[in-house]
Amino acid sequence: MIVAATISLLVIMFFSIVGGIVYWVIFSQKRGRAEKQELTLHLGFRPAEDADGALAARIVGLHGRGLQQKLAVRNLAVRQEAHGDVYLFDLEDSARTSTDPLEQNGVAVVSSRLSLPRFSVFPKAPGTGRLAGFANRVLRRFALGDRQSIAVPGNPRFDQQYVLAGDHPEDVLQVITGDVLDAIAQKLYRQIEAGGNMFTYERIILDLSASESKEIEAQERVSEALELFRLLRRP
Repeated sequence: MIVAATISLLVIMFFSIVGGIVYWVIFSQKRGRAEKQELTLHLGFRPAEDADGALAARIVGLHGRGLQQKLAVRNLAVRQEAHGDVYLFDLEDSARTSTDPLEQNGVAVVSSRLSLPRFSVFPKAPGTGRLAGFANRVLRRFALGDRQSIAVPGNPRFDQQYVLAGDHPEDVLQVITGDVLDAIAQKLYRQIEAGGNMFTYERIILDLSASESKEIEAQERVSEALELFRLLRRP
């Protein structure tokens, strides 16, 4: 009798714990979706209808590196601007053991006034020592994919902070002029992926404990992306 009662108690405890975990996960997901919706509404965005997934597929295509990834775009929201549409998105990789998204509140700008060659801009590891050099070699190996690293002579500040890569260097350098390089180099730890009538603009957050609110940080990203759009767009 005692053994049976003990087993029953353990079973009840087990299912209570499992049920509590499931409830906490569902509650956290609902709260996260509500916070995300509130943030996008405050910034003037609305949920984007991408029924055939065309835009999401393009964002995934720009970020793919030929690795064992299963990328997916979540929480896509749109805001119409005078010369195009601005999107907010989260990027997830279900192949990772971590459930944290690769990118939160990334910005995509889509406009008929953009005609961009395929290029990428990603940050270098800080410092000049051996460790920084090794880190940058690893970054180049995994971040470049099939694209070539492109030298940007005459702009040491950009060269110190970023790597520029593309499929056709001569086409990229016709678009990525000194003004564009200067504008990017003024900010730290940004990542840009571009091609055709779209580019994405992301900010790598190193200090997760920073006091800046998510709304302010997201608004800064949007403003910086629109500033870059004004430099890249055709007359």
